[in-house]
Amino acid sequence: MIKQDQRIPDFFVVGAAKSGTTSLWNWLKQHPAVFVAPNLEDKEPAYYSECWGMKDRSRYLNLFSAACSKQQIGDFSTPYLTDLDSAALIAKDNPMAKIIILIRNPVDRAYSLYNWMLNNGYESLYPFEKALEAEASRMVGDQFQPEIGYSHNFFYFHSGLYTSQIEAYKAQFNDGQIKVLLLDDMILDRKGVMNDICKFLDIDTEFVPKMEAKNRGGVPWIPTLQHKLRIKARNCSGWEKAVGIRFFLICLMRLNAGRRGNPRLASQTRKDLLFRYQEEVKSLEVLINRDLDVWKRG
Repeated sequence: MIKQDQRIPDFFVVGAAKSGTTSLWNWLKQHPAVFVAPNLEDKEPAYYSECWGMKDRSRYLNLFSAACSKQQIGDFSTPYLTDLDSAALIAKDNPMAKIIILIRNPVDRAYSLYNWMLNNGYESLYPFEKALEAEASRMVGDQFQPEIGYSHNFFYFHSGLYTSQIEAYKAQFNDGQIKVLLLDDMILDRKGVMNDICKFLDIDTEFVPKMEAKNRGGVPWIPTLQHKLRIKARNCSGWEKAVGIRFFLICLMRLNAGRRGNPRLASQTRKDLLFRYQEEVKSLEVLINRDLDVWKRG
């Protein structure tokens, strides 16, 4: 049961991961007519994903308890796109919700997601090609249960198959409730994208936030170390936490984390992925009525 001061979000930014959602969260949280979780660590509660995220309903709704009655509440959770059950769960709770879907060239997104997972200590396999090779076996049944992290984030290729993900939302919501945007648009015309989103949400289009790019990529200085440090920090005993070992391990992770941007993807790997995504991109063009020829060229 929802308390009187608890409101369900009015709109959902559902992904894709590494496609500009953090930047959009930062832009919209500045808008006086919008309320989102104010802290980055609470940005993705993923309450409507049964396989990941927050489970307690009151705790979830309390994230938005400070919202004014005239503000629109937004939930920014990228698992909602790759978890194909999320669309129906959102629609059941709020059939009038508006859905924003940000996508990018799936080759670039796959590699960017891998580097983010590596840099944050979730991914143990290095380099990227090894993780791609392991993806098929990781997806078999319930055999792959990562000790840390959302399982779909390890499916670097398959999480870029946007057509089925978008179709899950089209099956639950009217076309007028869904806005699909490309990261390409955000890069080329930030103000235009912000204006388009404000129109979609029916809020003031005159407001212009500080538009900085957030959540830039990087790789660890020692790639194979980051995962070991995170596992060790996660499994610290009570006395290890008390004497500061966990804090020390987290500091080591921060020192090892790269902030120099992603290295260039190997040309053969890019060619292979472009070929694998070829038919998917063609289907996506029809679904969203956009020319994606630039994606086909890599």
